[in-house]
Amino acid sequence: MEIKETGNIHFGKAIENYWKGYVSFSGNTTRASFWYVVLFNFLVYVALGIIGLCALFLSLNKIAIFVLFVGILFYIATFIPSLSLQARRLNDLGIAFSASIIILIIYKLAVFANPIVNIAMLILNLLPTKQFSK
Repeated sequence: MEIKETGNIHFGKAIENYWKGYVSFSGNTTRASFWYVVLFNFLVYVALGIIGLCALFLSLNKIAIFVLFVGILFYIATFIPSLSLQARRLNDLGIAFSASIIILIIYKLAVFANPIVNIAMLILNLLPTKQFSK
């Protein structure tokens, strides 16, 4: 399903489009929608972290292990949708599809080794729609 977002997107619609466009690398994602999904994923990880730490401090090791397992499953479940979301965001900036795939490959390969790549992706994600259009 191709996702084409325009105008103002609210939080719920952004999350809905994120899951509907699970493997849709075509279309576009607005800046607001992209950051809503980033916020959603961040809040899920924070909640899991708090629950896991509380379980550890209370010596509830089985619960802590379960929460860790849920966190790993959430990461696996969101890996491909996050890639497709990032590709749609780059498309929204006006970057060609082939160039956006190359950028994503470089980003995923260098994400841990090179903070400059992370900064570059952050800057790209902060730019307004159609920044690189002709």
